[in-house]
Amino acid sequence: MTGAVIDTPVRIEELPGGATVEVRIDPSLGCRNLEQRVVVLPPGVRAEFAHADSEDVLYVLGGSGRLVAGDRHVLLEPGTGIVVPAATRFRIEANSDGLRLLSVLSPQPGRPGTVAASSTVGPALTPVRAEEQEIIAAGDDASIDYMDRWFRVLADPGTGARYVTQFIGSIARSRAPEHTHTYEEVIYIIGGTGIVHVGGSHPLRPGTSVYLPPGSPHCLENPNDDTTLELLGVFCPAGSPKERRPAAT
Repeated sequence: MTGAVIDTPVRIEELPGGATVEVRIDPSLGCRNLEQRVVVLPPGVRAEFAHADSEDVLYVLGGSGRLVAGDRHVLLEPGTGIVVPAATRFRIEANSDGLRLLSVLSPQPGRPGTVAASSTVGPALTPVRAEEQEIIAAGDDASIDYMDRWFRVLADPGTGARYVTQFIGSIARSRAPEHTHTYEEVIYIIGGTGIVHVGGSHPLRPGTSVYLPPGSPHCLENPNDDTTLELLGVFCPAGSPKERRPAAT
């Protein structure tokens, strides 16, 4: 499979109280270990969650609120990532400005995962702010100026994720060489516009989701001089966003 580019939800689930879950990527697209969802809470709404076998890696797209799990109260602000372990009952409460979260579950609910969990993980339920994380160039090849594309890691085994790595990626005007990954990846565009080359060329805009199976040749391009393409990526199994292999020619 070459991958998929999605601009509309696969399905929409309505929760008690008025919250909605827009499922963007799930097994119907061939994805095996990740389910990407956009969780929307109108102002003042709260919603209860519990995933028996799936960790939930969250990122605040907009609005504000808090996450409550037992005696833990975590402030949710834009640009914040947080890992909720499997079998954790938690509540999300939106403030007066509402709340939009990107949620990625792994393994997929009701389905066994195909990768082993990380054996050593740090404490979960700890908010990580993107602006406070180290900027890392997207590669190590000295012949390429990778600082036109860089990332910040928000969630990995060090912050409690057993199955995934979550990162924010930023791409200035450039086109990466076509490449593949050994991991399975889901991407959500959070800012700017661009093009993804995977089984053809497809436009990217805020709200576009991309599914990349392991071994799928692809590259992302930002053709714009004045805007940065911003994305949130989650891949399984956990590892380094730098990991890549040249696509076969």
